[in-house]
Amino acid sequence: MEMLQNTRIPEIVAEQKEFIEGEYDKLIQTFPSLSRRDLSSFMWAHFVVRSRLFGVTINGTSTQAMVPIADLLNQSPDVLNPYPTL
Repeated sequence: MEMLQNTRIPEIVAEQKEFIEGEYDKLIQTFPSLSRRDLSSFMWAHFVVRSRLFGVTINGTSTQAMVPIADLLNQSPDVLNPYPTL
């Protein structure tokens, strides 16, 4: 935490958390049956999806999309795989 002092990172994290909480509240208001899912599960799902998004341009419009397997393409061939291969 010492390294974060004098940066905007704590403020940005707080803003993101507030935004995600607001999105969760809107989701629950729209779909009450989803209230059985807690905020931490929603945050986990949000960040899993966000970490897999790529910026793309479709018909001249910039947007974000999930591109299956694309996150594997940015791996260096020199990275050692700690998992056994078949």
